[in-house]
Amino acid sequence: MTDMEPNGRKYMLALLSRVHDICERDEISYTILFGTLLSQYEEQKFANWLGNIVIALLYPDYLRLCQAIEKEEGIYLLSRDNNADYNAYYSQICMRSRVSLPEGREQDQPYYDYSIWAYPIFYAGNTEEELEENRNNFEYYLRCEEAVAPLPYQRGRKRKQRAEEAEIWCRRRESEKNAAAAFFASFLEKAKIPSKYILIPCEKRLEGNLRLADTYRDVQPCPFGDLHVSCIKEPKKWLDGYYSSYAQETAMGRPANRALVEGPEIVRRVQLVALENLCEFDRICRKHEIPYILTWGTLLGAVRHKGFIPWDDDIDVAMLEEDWLRCSEIIEKELDKERFFLRTQKTDKDTNLVFYQIKRNGTMYVKGGRDLFDTHRGIALDILPFHNSPGNRTAFFLQDKICHFLKTMTWAHMGHTSVKKPFYKMYYGLLAKVSNKTSSRLYYKFADMAKKRSPWLSYLCEVRNPYRKGVNQRKFFEDRCEMEFEGHLFSAPREWDEYLISCYGKDYMKLPAPIRRINRHLPARIELNGLYDFNEPEE
Repeated sequence: MTDMEPNGRKYMLALLSRVHDICERDEISYTILFGTLLSQYEEQKFANWLGNIVIALLYPDYLRLCQAIEKEEGIYLLSRDNNADYNAYYSQICMRSRVSLPEGREQDQPYYDYSIWAYPIFYAGNTEEELEENRNNFEYYLRCEEAVAPLPYQRGRKRKQRAEEAEIWCRRRESEKNAAAAFFASFLEKAKIPSKYILIPCEKRLEGNLRLADTYRDVQPCPFGDLHVSCIKEPKKWLDGYYSSYAQETAMGRPANRALVEGPEIVRRVQLVALENLCEFDRICRKHEIPYILTWGTLLGAVRHKGFIPWDDDIDVAMLEEDWLRCSEIIEKELDKERFFLRTQKTDKDTNLVFYQIKRNGTMYVKGGRDLFDTHRGIALDILPFHNSPGNRTAFFLQDKICHFLKTMTWAHMGHTSVKKPFYKMYYGLLAKVSNKTSSRLYYKFADMAKKRSPWLSYLCEVRNPYRKGVNQRKFFEDRCEMEFEGHLFSAPREWDEYLISCYGKDYMKLPAPIRRINRHLPARIELNGLYDFNEPEE
């Protein structure tokens, strides 16, 4: 590894090296797997497109490695055995970062530490029938354990079907709780006993030789940048059995998520910069008595974590349309322009949004290709409007459909440069022939079509916009409270439980599966120009 290696990669490689040394010392057999194996086979290093490192071990070796890590200094294991919120049958091997969270948020610390993934390879039987039974039961009871209540107020046949299916699995989660515990206890004991066939948690695509224990017993050293690691002896056969040629090409052509590559320290720094945006917005709103509320993931983070969701980095606030319009005029005059920029259709040439943002000057946080446009690229606070709702369902439905189309048209000039599928590329290219300024003006015209004040609102910035249900209620903006977020108090709906249920379903306090606890904004470039930088540790 070099001094120029991004922190995320540098520490992941350091962890991999440490694990390799432990395995050599204690004669534990492991292999790199999945994208890490593809990266080694194609480039013999941590490829630029790779976001994380995965190793896999036959279950007895996996247990031995877990025991060895418990005795090591400087690294630790995150698993379902030591963390009640870690609802998975694989683990993360972690190394402390320099992020220090406020008191009371210790449970979130592991998500700000560096890690690599460790998967057990369970022995699962000596016949195909035994394997199939174990695999079906494992997948069934795992799905029961992971079930979460569906998002409410779904429209459309497919979305309603998925919601109904989620409800069924939630009922099974309760009724099958004892059966699931008994199955996994029995299965994990049997999984220690060598057998012909194996299964790997959460992997349904293992067919042919990929199901055979012998495939994972026979390993060899191989180069991985400056390191030597262990991998199976026929990596090409494994990769071709697991990935289609298209999937391999797609993986290698995809730009890496810089939030993963740079590591959790930079995610935390981005969060603290975003918090500056929110504090400046709150200062202006308090001074001029303009009501607003935290919304979506920001409100969820405030309730569940007392701050950011650890793998999230943006902030959303919501306002009634009349306050949203008044606030934009006041922000233009009051904003500390040396540090911040108000991004609107008026101030930003290529903006692709129908709401406005406060951006932090001197920073960059953009998706791939977005830096080609004449637009502010800094870390943003999203300020979202709720509009008066039309008085009948038909008018509401038409407003929603028209505004959704015009919102897409406003975004299309950026969208058609980043999508890969030919149909969508052509579609967005056609929509982009109408300027973002024209399409946004039309959007605002239809969004503001209902003039009469009522208890009901329209939220047109998302697909889910139910008629007279969910967050589309004026009461959430009129009856507010103060809520802690990252050590500050901000405005939130007093009935935040009802609000969050309408956003995320009844299980909003339940964390997603660990493999999904990653940044989803896929930034291609992150620049902070020293803001909230960590001092390098002394050698």
